[in-house]
Amino acid sequence: MTEVLKTADEIFMREALALAEHAATLGEVPVGAVVVQNGVVIGRGFNQPITSRDPTSHAEIVAQRSPFGVDAMLPSHSTAARAWSDPSTATRMCSILF
Repeated sequence: MTEVLKTADEIFMREALALAEHAATLGEVPVGAVVVQNGVVIGRGFNQPITSRDPTSHAEIVAQRSPFGVDAMLPSHSTAARAWSDPSTATRMCSILF
């Protein structure tokens, strides 16, 4: 049997899926997200508005707020805003709902 090589996107999507599964075990809507810049995960998050009692705690927001998230790694809020709005930048977000 030959070994199947995974692309970077597949690896990141699998990580987002694992985060979504964790959210489901907590009774949250199963959504996970990773923020990737230059091939490195810089933020991780999963839905947690119920357990955190914070209605803004969606997976993408949590990933951005995480200690190694976009705000911590990028030099300014304007750069972060461009990364979120411009899909051609080096920062990508994978979000999964299953």
